Amino acid sequence: MPEHDPREARSILLRSREGALAWSSLGEDRVERVRFVLDPSERVVALPVSAPVVEAESHVLYVPEEGDDALQLLLDLDRERQAPEALVDRWRIHHGDAPRRLPGDFKGEPGKVWWGRFTVDTARLGSAVIDGEALLAPNPLAPIEPRICRRMNADRDALRRVCEAVGGAAPREPLCVGIDEEGVHVRADGGLMRLPFGGAITAPDEAERTLDGWLRSAAARGDGR
Repeated sequence: MPEHDPREARSILLRSREGALAWSSLGEDRVERVRFVLDPSERVVALPVSAPVVEAESHVLYVPEEGDDALQLLLDLDRERQAPEALVDRWRIHHGDAPRRLPGDFKGEPGKVWWGRFTVDTARLGSAVIDGEALLAPNPLAPIEPRICRRMNADRDALRRVCEAVGGAAPREPLCVGIDEEGVHVRADGGLMRLPFGGAITAPDEAERTLDGWLRSAAARGDGR
């Protein structure tokens, strides 16, 4: 299979925090919708699952949804330890409380949450294979993420106007929850919305200037200018 530049696949992964988890257990193949987060400093994907998923032989995450043209992550689950508390908190900040029904719960019966800590062996996009380490390179803007979130969340009305201008929707109670080199994630009314930069920004000072520009434009619109 041809070697693939990871940038296209990484872009798909960065802008989505939902996908379809395919797994196999006791001869039965299942596919279920899931929400996940990425560790900003380590090459880890985290999501809540139940015992049958932990015991499954294989796991594939399709992003943003199952299909031949989707990004496919071939996952390796750490069965010895769950995702650390900081990563669990990150999931909750992005998505809210863990769902009552988890992937792997049969007949709708709730099971005990296992906070899955997955690494990516390899990924596929079409006929190309992508190295898992290259795909999940550390987030270059992770050091400024807490400051950016505080700055963006200081004025929710301004953030709402930014969401409308950049993302095309104005959520009632927006909450900035993360940043990476390609954009910002905001928790909105129906889930996460993406505010893209329009190109990769790896320098923290450039990212901060871009976001300050968004906020200034939002303030000007709020003042009627």
